[in-house]
Amino acid sequence: MTGLLFAFLLAASPQVFRERVDLAAYGTPDLNLQVGVAVLEIRPTGGTELVVQQEPPLVPDDSLLIFVETTDQGVQVSVRPRRARRSLDQWIRSLRHFDLPESLRHRVVILLPRQVSYGDAYIGIGVAEGTVDLGGLAFESLEVNAGVSALVLDFSEPAPREGEEMDLEVGVGALSATAGSPMFR
Repeated sequence: MTGLLFAFLLAASPQVFRERVDLAAYGTPDLNLQVGVAVLEIRPTGGTELVVQQEPPLVPDDSLLIFVETTDQGVQVSVRPRRARRSLDQWIRSLRHFDLPESLRHRVVILLPRQVSYGDAYIGIGVAEGTVDLGGLAFESLEVNAGVSALVLDFSEPAPREGEEMDLEVGVGALSATAGSPMFR
């Protein structure tokens, strides 16, 4: 299978940016999600399409780069601000309030299809606040690494099959995790 790469430089726009990748042909794809700075929502969806979207309000002074790449092994999604260093510094200065400054409020939603059984999944989150709901999704293994974040990790629905291994790492911040049923051995 040939690789497909989408790269977008998003500027302020009243429209929602959306990129879709159909994972039906990938069998058991590996998943690599890396989010730099964002107000983040990851949630399950029906069908076989992975969807990455930036929703209004789009931030006018700090464009966002979104890369979606497919390979024979699976899919990689990277979301980061164009001026990552300045953004990280701004956010760290506001850590005591645990609230992202307005200039960093890129609202990013990633929809993961339930009808796809994933191989190895890595979710790396640098600086974010939001919700990661992995309910109803099947992973062989799952690693979630939350750097400087305030996240809720939720498994709102039982997984269709039990995974082998799950690893959670949290840097500076808060991670609240809930599980409705055992998802990993």
